[in-house]
Amino acid sequence: MRLEQQKLQGVIKSLEKDIQGLKREIQERDETIQDKEKRIYDLKKKNQELEKFKFVLDYKIKELKKQIEPRENEIKEMKEQIQEMEAELERFHKQNTQLDLNITELKQKLKATDREMQRERQKVRDVEAIVKRFKRQTCITALDLFKNPRS
Repeated sequence: MRLEQQKLQGVIKSLEKDIQGLKREIQERDETIQDKEKRIYDLKKKNQELEKFKFVLDYKIKELKKQIEPRENEIKEMKEQIQEMEAELERFHKQNTQLDLNITELKQKLKATDREMQRERQKVRDVEAIVKRFKRQTCITALDLFKNPRS
């Protein structure tokens, strides 16, 4: 019986060791669970904060988009205005080029007209000189006839 008691005592000790090991394991698991629950709580809290930030940022984004939209329209209108001004500038450039050509042509015509006018003036002077000589010659001839009649 003693031997059996000792065996049972050994079994009891072994079982008590197993129980203590299991209790330690349960305690470690409980601690792990508590740590994980705390971590979950912290993450949920952080998630709530992030959701608040997300809400605020979404609102700010909507407000900024409302501000940007009119400016985008302004930019679009200004781009259209720039295109119109560039087209107008191109038209002015073409007109200036055409006017330069017209000026050059008119200057050439003016030079030609000046030359023609100088030629005509010279002709007038030549004719006036001929008329003057003719008058003088006629006067001389008339005086000669008057002084020396041929009769």
